[in-house]
Amino acid sequence: MATPAPSPTPEASPSALTFEAASARVHAFISQFEEGYFPPLLMLARLTEEVGEIARVLAHQNGKTPKPGEDAGDLEMELADLLFVTLCLSNERGLSLERGFTRMMDKVERRDAERWTKKKEAAGEDPPGHPTLIPPRPKPGGRSQKTSSRKGGGSA
Repeated sequence: MATPAPSPTPEASPSALTFEAASARVHAFISQFEEGYFPPLLMLARLTEEVGEIARVLAHQNGKTPKPGEDAGDLEMELADLLFVTLCLSNERGLSLERGFTRMMDKVERRDAERWTKKKEAAGEDPPGHPTLIPPRPKPGGRSQKTSSRKGGGSA
């Protein structure tokens, strides 16, 4: 039996967080305030804002230099911000992300099962259905291993 992958950070919880548990935690937080959840269109604006922040961090990680004094950003936190607002919208609408995610995965696993080239089985590979942590991409600035497609083959 394969052992579970180690937690990516020391502060990660030893137990798995479910959408249901995350939804309940968000609801407990929001419910303590008189204002409650933002209206749906304001939450849509917040979702859009968070996607923009994710785009900014990815741009910084892939070659765009931050403006003077601008933080390069934290992709993990920005993705978590997006998830928080998504959970708020789901809660406000009375939806289950757990159920929705299961339905979505069933759809793509059926629809896309033969869409791309499957990897060959490798020794020591995690069994099907076992989540694998994807290693982070290398920092920008390193040379690409792709060869130039320019004719002549000379350097620029």
